Amino acid sequence: MMASTFLNTRLGSSGIDAATLASQREAAVSHLLDTGGRCMGPCDMARAIPLNRSRVCFLLASLALAVAACTTKPLVDPRPLAAHGTPEQTRVVILRALLENDWAVESEKPGAIVARYGGPGWNMVVGIEYADQISIHYVSSENLDYETGDDGATRIHRGYNARVRRLAQEIGKEIMSASVIESLPPVAAPPVAEPAVAEPPSAETEPE
Repeated sequence: MMASTFLNTRLGSSGIDAATLASQREAAVSHLLDTGGRCMGPCDMARAIPLNRSRVCFLLASLALAVAACTTKPLVDPRPLAAHGTPEQTRVVILRALLENDWAVESEKPGAIVARYGGPGWNMVVGIEYADQISIHYVSSENLDYETGDDGATRIHRGYNARVRRLAQEIGKEIMSASVIESLPPVAAPPVAEPAVAEPPSAETEPE
């Protein structure tokens, strides 16, 4: 709704009449139908809507909205994982997965870890809770286009979902590796060598 209001405002200020606006919208819809609904790039939009000075605002606004729609996705938390052994064993596999994949531990308390991952100018923070299951959920982010729509649904940059899903997979791998190692039979200790017993001197070597 906010995007539609913004777009209508920009169109009104550009002097485009209702008939032209309807024609342009029809051209855009036809393009989406022809391309199976994929996101429109700058060249696609230029072909769908003839460009002239009176339509610059419309093109720029539409392009911005299209780019935003392509880079954000509904925020999805990964499926919970089965915990590994005791809470302490579960904690160890989670920390190993975090450290091996460049996540930083922000804080920790029994049964919960807060971790951060980021790069220049952006970051994401997740909470990891563990007991019978391991669950990962969103805490906060910077410059990842996080937003909540009028319907209550949250969207975020598509890279967030991919990165958190990968973290869940790495935790699962660590659990599998730990389970395999713990199932191996114990290695037998090497036999202890008995000390050598000195033989008594023979009669031939006894002093006269």
